[in-house]
This record gives sequence, C-alpha cells and structure tokens, in this order.
Amino acid sequence: MGENHATDQALARRCSEGDAQALAEAVTRHLPSLLRYARSRCDGELAAAEILVRAIQLAGKDFRSCGEAKSLLAWLMRSVHISCSDVQRGPPRDPTGS
Repeated sequence: MGENHATDQALARRCSEGDAQALAEAVTRHLPSLLRYARSRCDGELAAAEILVRAIQLAGKDFRSCGEAKSLLAWLMRSVHISCSDVQRGPPRDPTGS
C-alpha cells in the first residue's frame, strides 16, 4: 500500500507521533466532509471557510491527540464543531466591563 493510500488508522498513528504531513493528508482526504459539516453549522460560504480554517488551526495545535480518537474523521469533525461554537459564542467579554 503506497503512502498516498494510507488508512485513516495509519494517519492517526502518524499524527500522534508528531507527523505534520499526516495531518495535512488527513485534512485533504476529509476536506469535503469537513466543509459540508461547517456549512451545515453556519450561515454562508465565507463563514464556513472561516470555520474550516479555524478548525484546521485547532487540529494543528493538538494533532498529537488524534491517536486517542476512535475515528480520524470524528476527531477532525470535533475541531470543526469546537470552532463553530467558538465563532457563534463570539469574542470573550471584558470582565471589567470597559
């Protein structure tokens, strides 16, 4: 089996070992599903694209944890979900009220 045909399980293992290329492969492989999910959670194509960028950044910060997930796609979807929630919640409020 060639490197381009790595299974999700193999990609998750490589991600958990710190392989940033594996994360890029995983995102590329699942991009249509991730974008579809982002579109279903927000209004407009631009908002979905922004959510996806945030989700990929979030996944990139914590990609070593994907080996703990049962499914690589579910792990990536979780990043999209968290990013959608963050955007919908809006910026943090100033506790001083200024």
